Amino acid sequence: MFQIFISTTLFIFLFILSNHAAVVISEVSPNPPGSSTTLPGDGSHEFIEFYNNGSEAVNLCRYFIKSGSVTSTAEPDSNNIQVWSGDSLLPIGGDSMLTYDSLLQPGQYGLLLGRKYISAPESTRYLIRSGAAVFATRKTYIRSGTLANASTWIELYDEHNQSISTFNHFQSKSIDPGEKLTWHRIAPDSTDRLDNWKLAPPTPGGAFPYASSRTYGYTLIINEFMNDPAIGNPEWVELFNYGIDTVNLAGFMLGGNEINNILISAEPCLIPPNAFCVVAESGGVGRGYFQDLLCPLMVPDDWDALRRDDDIISLYNEKGERLDSLHYLDGWFAVAKGVSCERKDTRLLSTFPESWRKSLHGSGATPGFANSAVAAAISAFGFEVQNRSFCPQGSSIELSRLEIALSAPAQGSVILKIFDLKGRSIKTLVNKQEGVRTKRLFWDGSKNNGQQASAGPYLVYGEYRNGTQVTVRKKSIVLTAK
Repeated sequence: MFQIFISTTLFIFLFILSNHAAVVISEVSPNPPGSSTTLPGDGSHEFIEFYNNGSEAVNLCRYFIKSGSVTSTAEPDSNNIQVWSGDSLLPIGGDSMLTYDSLLQPGQYGLLLGRKYISAPESTRYLIRSGAAVFATRKTYIRSGTLANASTWIELYDEHNQSISTFNHFQSKSIDPGEKLTWHRIAPDSTDRLDNWKLAPPTPGGAFPYASSRTYGYTLIINEFMNDPAIGNPEWVELFNYGIDTVNLAGFMLGGNEINNILISAEPCLIPPNAFCVVAESGGVGRGYFQDLLCPLMVPDDWDALRRDDDIISLYNEKGERLDSLHYLDGWFAVAKGVSCERKDTRLLSTFPESWRKSLHGSGATPGFANSAVAAAISAFGFEVQNRSFCPQGSSIELSRLEIALSAPAQGSVILKIFDLKGRSIKTLVNKQEGVRTKRLFWDGSKNNGQQASAGPYLVYGEYRNGTQVTVRKKSIVLTAK
């Protein structure tokens, strides 16, 4: 049976983290039924639902929201939150099942209504799920002039003016749900991006309707490893989630040269964005080597011992698809006992020897923490392409998509597109984005219109602009058919 170790320090860290960002925006209704000037279609029936995903009660009346429209240059609208007062509402299960209190309890839903909802006829009101806490805006509507149907954005702030949760941070201009549907966050830990919001009928104060169908990302890479530990200490591999969504380690495996793949975890183990996980052999783990770890420590039953000078480390998801792989050789770096090998930068590709170096940290390694090899300031624009020939119907993720590691100076904007041989742009990966610095991108062969590109040669075109400075980079690739 595999084991999961989490230090006391980690419990404290997670306690602070979970309570700082415990409340999330879980449902948004920007376009209630009816016209924009009559009940219930006006701003009186717009609502925002919150969910307390933490372990302690939160005083929501100390929080406030900001809202606006992606297409508007007007200043964001700010609105305070207060406990609902006024007419009785219509809960499912009777009025006594709703709570009117400033505290949002752990696992409780909170419903924020515009203050004008008080004047709405009872026949037009929502049936609110039992157990929900009901709040009202201090102003008449959630946003002055009501929420924008197709381009609204919302941000929740705590009493320290820290952003806690967002809706439409991805700045979409076409998110009108229609009059019969609302936007639902898939799960409490889902990040705010378009594919983590789904449309469903309104469920004010109700559960996440899509939580059971939640799928997690595969944005894990091998970031550091110890293949020649000091006497008494374990070998280990550090994983890093470079993506914008949580990764669930359940069913993930590590592989190498010697034995069958090693199961990392049979149970759910969530790795948030920009977080680490360490997988280690059992020997030496109990001797305090990882005592300051601030991330999950996975200790499988089996372990494929790492060679000092020539070995393979591969990471597989629960489907057996290879996500990342590293084949290090003698001469890549000078092996020193008790010193790890670390990736210089998460944007660099695993297969290049130049992507790796031995740790420069005083202790010889940084498991669960940022690597010691801090990348120098990026002064030039460029990108590298892995597996230039790929097949979208391939047997593994690694071979079925194009992987691009992009870097650019902090100033300026970047364009990255795929062109066919006729010079037509068929896929836009980055469109005039500023402040890119580093980015890992993937292309699965799909075009902008959603159709699959045909087999053949293509061109990856990159462009960097900073004032009058223009830098262009091009690389050829081949999309193959199975």
